[in-house]
Amino acid sequence: AGHPECDIYSFRRKKKFLKKSYLKNVKLPYILLADDNIDHRNAFITVFDKQIAYATVTAVDDGQSLLAFLAHCGWRDLPSLIILPFQLRDTAAPDLLRELLLDTRYMKIPKIIWSGTGSTREMEECRILGVKHFYKTPEGVFELETNVRQIDDILKAELHLV
Repeated sequence: AGHPECDIYSFRRKKKFLKKSYLKNVKLPYILLADDNIDHRNAFITVFDKQIAYATVTAVDDGQSLLAFLAHCGWRDLPSLIILPFQLRDTAAPDLLRELLLDTRYMKIPKIIWSGTGSTREMEECRILGVKHFYKTPEGVFELETNVRQIDDILKAELHLV
């Protein structure tokens, strides 16, 4: 019974995985990056994409865009991590963090703040508002690569991949 040619043919063929309809809805974890400097955004995304394959980056260019983006996210669509500089074009990180504290959906999302100065006052103000990770803005590609490796560790811990 059956056709022997078909059995041999299917045996020798490489296994192919069918694209199932349910896979269309599978979304990689992602970082939400708010930065009004397009060069900083592009550099971060480039280094991140080279080093981290299990997550992506979505970028916005100011604080209001970050808040609007998050407001349109359902529970399951929230980012795994938020990164923003201490000073954005339209707001400072502490003001944005206070806004985020108003919605319980954002409480468990880790936040990373980048500062050009690395000021102790800035760090303390952000820590009081729930930030656990504070970095000096990288000045070159090597510093950025180091920061991305540290962010990778934070993201893996958050996603329970370690």
